[in-house]
Amino acid sequence: MLAQDAHPTARLYGKVKDESGALIPFASVLVHRDRGASREAPDLSSDLRLKVNERGEFSVPVDPGLYDVVVFAGVFSPQCAKVRVTEEAGQRDFTLHIDVAYKLMKTD
Repeated sequence: MLAQDAHPTARLYGKVKDESGALIPFASVLVHRDRGASREAPDLSSDLRLKVNERGEFSVPVDPGLYDVVVFAGVFSPQCAKVRVTEEAGQRDFTLHIDVAYKLMKTD
C-alpha cells in the first residue's frame, strides 16, 4: 500500500543526480505498487506522485513490497526501476541522462 493507507510501516528513499554527479532538485517521482503478474488492469489511483526536494532527495512512507519507481525531470530521459522495500526501508538512487533528442537539437 502507498502513503494513502492509514499507517505505512517503511520508507522508500533516494537521491536523483545527473551524469556528472550533480544533484537534480525538484525532479518528479512516480511510485507504483507492483502487483505481480495480475491480469487485472493496474490501479493507478493508488500511485503516489511527489517532487524531489532542493537537495535532490526524496523520501515517502510506504508498506513493504515491490514498487515500480519512475523519475523524470526536464531535458533528462526518464529512468525507472523496481525497488524492494523491506520492513524498514528501500533505497534507490537514480542517475538521469540528458535525452538524446535534446542533445541532437543542441548540436544543430
